[in-house]
Amino acid sequence: MLIEVVTIAVEIGSRPVGQSALDVSAGYGAWLNEWERAARFYGAADAQAVEIGLQRDPSDESFLMPLIERARAALGGEAFELAMRAGRSLTYEQSVSEARAWLARAS
Repeated sequence: MLIEVVTIAVEIGSRPVGQSALDVSAGYGAWLNEWERAARFYGAADAQAVEIGLQRDPSDESFLMPLIERARAALGGEAFELAMRAGRSLTYEQSVSEARAWLARAS
């Protein structure tokens, strides 16, 4: 279902929906213990939120942050920050394309 959300976000040009899908992809990566992937998608989602002026809903924060903290703890602070910065450096198009490709492989 998440692949469909990313595809629709791209098709209709909705960056807020795409940003939300990146957040969920980050959480899903952490849930799968793919810590670096989780940090990378979190960085990409965070960069998009800042760029479009989106503030995460508190319920989204309460879902996402424990998963992100697990990724940070598993990777260690320095490796987490490195992966997160790599995600932040992606363009919106690059990040959603990467998420779509990863989700297709992960499913």
